[in-house]
Amino acid sequence: MTSTNIVARLNLPNMAYPSERRIDVYAQAREGLVGLESDPEKQLKYSEFIDWYAKLDDADIVRYREEYLPKSKNKEAIMGLTQMVREEGRHMGRQEEAMNTLNRLLFQRFKTVPVWAEELLKKAELRNLEQWTDRILDAKNIEEVFGREQ
Repeated sequence: MTSTNIVARLNLPNMAYPSERRIDVYAQAREGLVGLESDPEKQLKYSEFIDWYAKLDDADIVRYREEYLPKSKNKEAIMGLTQMVREEGRHMGRQEEAMNTLNRLLFQRFKTVPVWAEELLKKAELRNLEQWTDRILDAKNIEEVFGREQ
């Protein structure tokens, strides 16, 4: 469980182990992540992987934070990573909400949303979605919302 192979550490939650050890396995995977990967973007990505496959419930998370995290030599890094995951989740939630709102408004205003517009919405950053939502009030057609020429 203390492998220096990052793939092995990240996959700990996928391996066979007694259920009473799931929090310990989760803790070892998180320790391995912050100890073996220095790129914050990869840490964020891999942290989500660990969280997804560990399948801890709320009580397990509380126990991890109270019993395991205070003993960690990487406590600050893990807490910072946890904060990054929360912020990323909030950003993604705002982005998804903005996309859904704009899609609904486009349909109400123009009665149809072309495939090209749906594709733009799926790939858009939050700032683009907000800009397009602002334009919907004055646009004569859907192309104007997206700043496209007819």
